[in-house]
Amino acid sequence: MVECVSCGRPTDGTVCHPCAQRLAARLRTAADLWPDLQAVIARQTRHGDPTPRAGRPAPAEPIRPGVTAADQEAGWPSGLPVDLAASDVADTVRSTVHTWARDIAANVGADLPDTVPEVMRWLASRMEWIRHQPTAGEALDELSDACAAVVRTVDRRATRLRVVVGPCPEDGEAGPCPGEVVAIVHEQRPAVMRCGGCGTSWDTTQWARAGRRILARKEAA
Repeated sequence: MVECVSCGRPTDGTVCHPCAQRLAARLRTAADLWPDLQAVIARQTRHGDPTPRAGRPAPAEPIRPGVTAADQEAGWPSGLPVDLAASDVADTVRSTVHTWARDIAANVGADLPDTVPEVMRWLASRMEWIRHQPTAGEALDELSDACAAVVRTVDRRATRLRVVVGPCPEDGEAGPCPGEVVAIVHEQRPAVMRCGGCGTSWDTTQWARAGRRILARKEAA
């Protein structure tokens, strides 16, 4: 046994199973949020650009070297039909995800899906293979950063709400999933429930059936 390069716990691979599964869950979450990121880029969300200082307008263009202004900070141009900062995040995430996916596909001899969300889910489904590779630590760091960038950009700009709704009702080989389910409530779309542990997601109707399983489990305990 060796130590996981991420958390240091004993493992049979470069990265331990729990760390790999956490990344898989993050990839699935980022995949689900990808349409929201596109809405942010197209400025279809209610929230606009944050201003440099409360009550002051955002700068019309990035501050150029040698130009100073007491109430302005360097940033992206505002007043455009697209959010350039969010677009830059999307480009970086797309590049990171596709770079790792192409490398893995070349090693396992698999064909890649077409869209970024599909590629993210494809990577999530192959985390058990990835965690045994020498580059697993690097993959975990870069892909985790990419997923965090998607969540951070969407949460900052879009009208969304996350609410913890309870324990995960799913069962695995080792017993009940220890993850926690969070409801992701959108302003213009139905709420989605998602487990941060196993990555399983439900719509409201499916969650009602899953909730009955939780109640039955508690009654049998």
